[in-house]
Amino acid sequence: MTLENILNKMNLKLGGVNYAPKFSDEAAELALDKGTFVIGYQTAHSRMSTEKVYTEGEVRITEPSVLGFTGNYMANPNLFVGNWLYQNVEHEMVNLQTLEEQTLHVLTLLKTLRPADAKPKTIVVFRDGISEPRYPEFEGGELQALKNACARIDPKWKPKFILIITTKEHDTRIFSRINGRIENPTPGTIIVLRLGKEMLATPQKAIKGTAQPVKITLVKNETTVPFEGIKKFVHALSYTHQLQASPTGLVEPIYQADLLAKRGLSTLVTFKEHFSTAVPRLPTLQYDVDGLNKRLSMKGSRLEHIRFTA
Repeated sequence: MTLENILNKMNLKLGGVNYAPKFSDEAAELALDKGTFVIGYQTAHSRMSTEKVYTEGEVRITEPSVLGFTGNYMANPNLFVGNWLYQNVEHEMVNLQTLEEQTLHVLTLLKTLRPADAKPKTIVVFRDGISEPRYPEFEGGELQALKNACARIDPKWKPKFILIITTKEHDTRIFSRINGRIENPTPGTIIVLRLGKEMLATPQKAIKGTAQPVKITLVKNETTVPFEGIKKFVHALSYTHQLQASPTGLVEPIYQADLLAKRGLSTLVTFKEHFSTAVPRLPTLQYDVDGLNKRLSMKGSRLEHIRFTA
């Protein structure tokens, strides 16, 4: 198993793909090799929300948040790669201009790397890390930013969107009763909470302790794909991690977005530690997020074409 893991990592870092998920008949319309474009994103925030910088007086500096962004824009549609971007703190939300520009960027990469799928008819968007009161902002402003990016590719192109929110920060647990004993649910268990709207999924096998389910909420579906098909599609995306054949607890687009956002935070911390005088700042001493993105983001580099997080 160790050798297999090493070989899988090497293949991914060299730009390869180890396997492709198989989609059930109900989800066949959304299969990745049928042209469906999938993106996932979430934000991460520094534990140190502010720091103090002393000049002639005391200046309070707000730490930027990081947007981790992934998509299956490579030549092989089964591979999810991406990068991170710094932004001014927006709490749980994403800076809409940053979101629009990044979406335009990955759509341009898609057009270059997979011309046959340059204008997908369906775009599935996975969003993580927002509370329920913020759902309307995802369905409103963030969706409009995504549509604006599509219009900049071609004003006549009107793809259908499926918006999905994943939530792992909750207290709900599910169990199986086997021969009078309480045990973890069978991997792949899905419980529908609200028909056509919400479900709990445990695709993974718990190695230790209690399996934590992921709450999956279908916020918007502009397609004719039924909820059952979307449910099977989401489950299949837990089998696209590429490092091992077993499923992950989170769908791969969000799993990768989370890794990238955390990597962005770590990169900034390390950069400040070793190159404190080179950190891009505005005259007010606040962070220059555009400068940070040019200096520390993978956007525009060869790395955003590779699963460098493997």
